[in-house]
Amino acid sequence: MASFSLPILVFAAVAPSAEPPATVAAPFVEECAVEPLSLSERAAQTIMMGIPGQGLGEGAADLVARYAGAVIIQGYNVRDATQLAALTRALHETGRRRLLVAVDEEGGRVSRLSAKSVATELPPARELAASRTTDEVRRLGSTLGAEMRELGMDWNLAPVLDVSDAPDETVIGDRSYSAEPETAAAYAAAFAEGLAGAGILSTGPRPRTRTRPCPRSRLPETSWTDTSCRTSGCGPSSTRS
Repeated sequence: MASFSLPILVFAAVAPSAEPPATVAAPFVEECAVEPLSLSERAAQTIMMGIPGQGLGEGAADLVARYAGAVIIQGYNVRDATQLAALTRALHETGRRRLLVAVDEEGGRVSRLSAKSVATELPPARELAASRTTDEVRRLGSTLGAEMRELGMDWNLAPVLDVSDAPDETVIGDRSYSAEPETAAAYAAAFAEGLAGAGILSTGPRPRTRTRPCPRSRLPETSWTDTSCRTSGCGPSSTRS
């Protein structure tokens, strides 16, 4: 086999279940009724990989056909809506099983599709929770989901479930709906419900406890035992300053 390098990410349980939710589009349900997977095929279903470029080259196609349970679309894979629809169609046709095509489309600064003007641009999660109702966010999720289906997408790696009041520009920051667990959960659920109604799967990353950068240090994380950092506002993102 010719030398070929691709970024590969491994996620848990990317294979569709035998009985997917009723809100998922009918073609997905029909394609779940397949013969049992071999051990190697089941292992491949746990692999999510990225591909280079804006088309499916021979080397990438070979790896997708043999090893991928899902492919993640990055910003560099997108030129316009026509090109992206052709790419996702090629991916689905190449995958030996029901391949899932995924993307990070949270809104705000993590938006691979709207950044290329192929989907509705959404404000950051924190701004949505501060200015919209959960019903409005659900409708926004539905609108985005419908656009994603038109582009051949299956899975949005959103919403973020972190509970944080960290500054907007930090790693999580304005990607978190709220520092209040109940508020964050309500808005994240509404967004996911909107996506599901349009036939798009969602993934709510488990809440993480992140430490904020200490102003005295260039390091991305600091020890919570550092007294100067405790008094200057560094610390777990779930703790209010």
